[in-house]
Amino acid sequence: MVLGGGLSDDFAHFLKMHPVFSIEEAKRKFKEQQKLKARQCKGPKMHR
Repeated sequence: MVLGGGLSDDFAHFLKMHPVFSIEEAKRKFKEQQKLKARQCKGPKMHR
């Protein structure tokens, strides 16, 4: 498969790790994974 120059390195790696996904499914799963990672990095909000 030829990957276009517009794909991020992270997404290209995701495609290599999950070759059974269609492009559309891979985009959706990748976005879900990125949102989950962002939430984990922020952690719970502490109120003063």
